[in-house]
Amino acid sequence: MKLTIALLPVCVFFLACGKPDPYDEVRSLRRQFKIEIDFTVNNEKKEVVYEVKVQNLASAKKLKDLTVEAKAMDSGEQVYWSKRHELDVSGIGSYATETFQFREVVEVGVEQLEYFSVDLAPDDADSDFESYKEFMRVVR
Repeated sequence: MKLTIALLPVCVFFLACGKPDPYDEVRSLRRQFKIEIDFTVNNEKKEVVYEVKVQNLASAKKLKDLTVEAKAMDSGEQVYWSKRHELDVSGIGSYATETFQFREVVEVGVEQLEYFSVDLAPDDADSDFESYKEFMRVVR
């Protein structure tokens, strides 16, 4: 009986510590990629051509995919066009860079484009992060 009572705090400690959340591990890995963009706008064709340079700042290749979101904004920084891309980052080695190129026709508002950004797609509780490939690979 005394042994059971003595082991109870140890069991509670291990249960409280538990395994880390695998989604948090993926979030941490996603933030180890540096993203830079370059873009051009063709008003006549109503298209945006953009390059996304992704650099792996981690010491290993652990993610196979990275979900990013491209956004076009006007001078008031109101988003009037956005698109999500899943980038294959499995071949990007430690501290290496890969460039992805996209061409999009933007029917509405291309002439008002003032700002363009490509960032990690949101992975907070209010987003649909579980549909991103990198999170779909998580084994719970």
